[in-house]
Amino acid sequence: APFLQLAPELPAEVSVAVVSAGPSRPSPPRSRTVTMWLAATALTVALLQLAGSTWPGALAAVPWVLLAAPAALARAPVEPLRLLVERHGVDLCLAALLVAWLPAGLTWLSRRRVFVATAALLVPLAAGAAHLHPPGGDEQYHLIILRSLVQDQDLDLSNNYDLDRHPENAIYVTPVWLHSPLLALLLAPGAALAGRGGALVLMALAAAGLATFLYRLAGTLGFSPSRAAGAVLLTLLSAPVVVFSRQIWTEIPGAFAAVAAAALLLAPQPRPVLAAGAAILATGIKTRLGLVAFAPLATWLLTLLRHRRRVWGVALLLLGAVAAALTLSTTIYGHPLGPIRRFEHLLPRGVRQPLVSLFGLLFDAAAGFAFNAPLWLVALGGLVYMWRRAAAPVRGLLLGGAATLLLLLPSHEWYGGGSPPLRYLTPALPGLALALAALL
Repeated sequence: APFLQLAPELPAEVSVAVVSAGPSRPSPPRSRTVTMWLAATALTVALLQLAGSTWPGALAAVPWVLLAAPAALARAPVEPLRLLVERHGVDLCLAALLVAWLPAGLTWLSRRRVFVATAALLVPLAAGAAHLHPPGGDEQYHLIILRSLVQDQDLDLSNNYDLDRHPENAIYVTPVWLHSPLLALLLAPGAALAGRGGALVLMALAAAGLATFLYRLAGTLGFSPSRAAGAVLLTLLSAPVVVFSRQIWTEIPGAFAAVAAAALLLAPQPRPVLAAGAAILATGIKTRLGLVAFAPLATWLLTLLRHRRRVWGVALLLLGAVAAALTLSTTIYGHPLGPIRRFEHLLPRGVRQPLVSLFGLLFDAAAGFAFNAPLWLVALGGLVYMWRRAAAPVRGLLLGGAATLLLLLPSHEWYGGGSPPLRYLTPALPGLALALAALL
């Protein structure tokens, strides 16, 4: 503790004012100081400008100005400047990142390098998210599984709950799986290399893959590259995609699997087996994801039937894939729908709860579209135009999203529990993203 000693030459009564020169530790819940944030952002900005060849551009100096000012103030023992920099330095780092990425991203998109453009933004955001905030909601459960896989090389979670330091994990101590371990298995390589940050980077790469397939599907609808790129940018830079791409939830992998399945079926040489595999994997991650993941294959099969083509092989493939997916879910949870929900929960017991869920999804201040993601309400205006131009697998994305919404309405947990807003409907948004392109 500080110790003060009164000098003999001073009067008997002396007032002492202690003024802080700013925190010496990161501002909770951050795990890095502002100096570290500024250094990491400077490195990222340099890489973006070099890779995109934008360093001679008119805006090239702007991100460096945004970083230089707080870097100078962070070293000044003057209040409240240093404290303000510590508190808001991350915001300036984000602004510098966006200003550096925008010209490079637009250049890459103009060259149809969609994956590079989107990953260049989402990967730094995901890597930083690991040090900005602790895991929320059931993200912690996926991290427990990851810890067991990486540290113990097994799926026995009994020694990974760490209840002494995290007593809140007691809710996850159950004899059944609360979430499928498949997502953790997919993220384990990243977690082994860089912990939670590495797992989040893989989630960001999945979101970049989602954007790439969306761009390709927009091309099948006859949209120009600029309209397709605009829809991709609006999708990635708005909620809920930009939120879930830097947290560990099942929604981004589910949306990626659904869009990948549609793109595989619309390739010059359709790949129904790969599309079925993507749907099986999505269902194994979360049973409800099968609604959007299997819909492209199902609608593609119906189109073949309408044209009276020989489709026995495709029909058997679809039925076998659905059976395999449900068997996988049953093996994991003991029931096809998971550890909690049952088939009777999918049917409404009256009109009140579906109406509450619908109006909540639309207008709830904390979990509704109007206040959290109004862009998608605007996208509804392009549905009819997009439906008329869409091939069967793309229509399947819309039908899968509609089925997800209908089965969500009877649920009391329509808001997604302790998750960011619009969790359950995020896998249904790729269809709306294509409808958005119709309005651009």
